Amino acid sequence: MWGRKKKKRRSRSKGRWYDNCDCDLPCCDFGLLSTAMLLVGRLGPADRAVLAAIRGYRRGISPRIPVRCRFEPSCSTYGLEAVQRYGARRGLRLAAARLRRCRPGVPYGTIDGVP
Repeated sequence: MWGRKKKKRRSRSKGRWYDNCDCDLPCCDFGLLSTAMLLVGRLGPADRAVLAAIRGYRRGISPRIPVRCRFEPSCSTYGLEAVQRYGARRGLRLAAARLRRCRPGVPYGTIDGVP
């Protein structure tokens, strides 16, 4: 017929993040895995203990209390990132300073990232 064009069928996986992966599993991303392994490899035992404590707070205590964080990202996310970036001593100092800045005069949703 003259006016009809054939519709092209698109593959279902076109544009997915795992298209370029060589493994058989659709859920692997070796770039992210290797980056995570590098971060864990250079953290000391004190850093890992602090990170475990913050993650424990996020899983166990934080869901049971009402939302109170005025900043974006939340204070626990800020603490995790600060400890991963600067180590336990300086990261905890930055997280404590962030908690001291959290007061009633600060509007909710204020953006404050790790320096």
